[in-house]
Amino acid sequence: MATEYLPAERYPLNILKEQKSLIIKDEIFREIIEKIPYPILILNSLRQVVYYNDALLQNFPGLIDEEPFGHRPGEIFKCKHSYENEGCGTTVFCKTCGAARAIASSLEGREDIQECRILTIQDEAFDFRVWTYPKEINGERFLIFTLIDITHEKRREMLERIFYHDILNKASGIKGFLQLYFSEKDTQDELIKTALNFTDILIDEINSQRIISYAETGTLEITVEGFELHNLIEEIIQLYKNQFNFKSINLVIEVDEKLFLFTDKTILRRVVINLIKNAIEASNSNSMIKVTASKSENITILKVYNEQVMPEEVKLQIFKRSFSTKGKGRGLGTYSIKLLTEKFLNGKVDFVSVEGFGTEFIISVPDLNSSGQ
Repeated sequence: MATEYLPAERYPLNILKEQKSLIIKDEIFREIIEKIPYPILILNSLRQVVYYNDALLQNFPGLIDEEPFGHRPGEIFKCKHSYENEGCGTTVFCKTCGAARAIASSLEGREDIQECRILTIQDEAFDFRVWTYPKEINGERFLIFTLIDITHEKRREMLERIFYHDILNKASGIKGFLQLYFSEKDTQDELIKTALNFTDILIDEINSQRIISYAETGTLEITVEGFELHNLIEEIIQLYKNQFNFKSINLVIEVDEKLFLFTDKTILRRVVINLIKNAIEASNSNSMIKVTASKSENITILKVYNEQVMPEEVKLQIFKRSFSTKGKGRGLGTYSIKLLTEKFLNGKVDFVSVEGFGTEFIISVPDLNSSGQ
């Protein structure tokens, strides 16, 4: 059976029960598994769970709600891609999954440690550190699979890097322009304007992290108001005009000045800023960015286009938290776009990135009533 990565075949129930009995008969091995306070799964050569310890269910009571026996890890943790193709390990997305790669290594006889990002069918984001180790019992191949939830660790690491890198850069820019102000008498007005622009961006970066933090903890409140989208976009363009000018980007805006919508303006502003920032960062000098918007009945569709094409590995991980095209531990851009749009604005996010066209992100946002519905 053809798949995009690992084999799709599975053992039938009677074979799985025989494999489980091999684990149970090895009393010393089984006792060690049960005493270890971390989730441990024993997988067979077709990546199915034949044994697991109590710590697995104790560590993930709200996530694992069905019997793990016979299933594969991604199916147990409700990875949204485990419901595609022939299940966990068989999709094109599994090629970039740390858990799938670690399992593949141990099936070839090697111990491995990887980091794994999972987006569940409920759009919850998890980061795991996965360890796999091959083991043979009575001539049959198994592997030990254990994982630690490092979601909070990755979140803290990312926020620290964002503040140390991005915000420090903005603060340094402000300092530099203020220093020039006192040495260049002829250009003082322009220097002060640029320094103020950096200050606005710095404040915006801080507000961005606050909004994302509140969103992830479920404490972000919705305030619905009516406003014209064109004015919001113009405000954002003015905020990042120096970045557009620095790259000599040709900016095209096709948004009806009378396009009026009802939603949370602050959250939508954050989403649009991330879309535009991502487009700027992806674009080469002298290229084009296009922002378009239209409305059908009560649905506003906003598109942000740039001429670059994303590599396949980037496309496969684009909405995962902790993944960034800007380097390890950088950025929450596309993850926050999806989180804020779909969880708080009741909208949808999609993208297309193909040779001969470029990359375009599309968000659809419905008008909300005062209760946020």
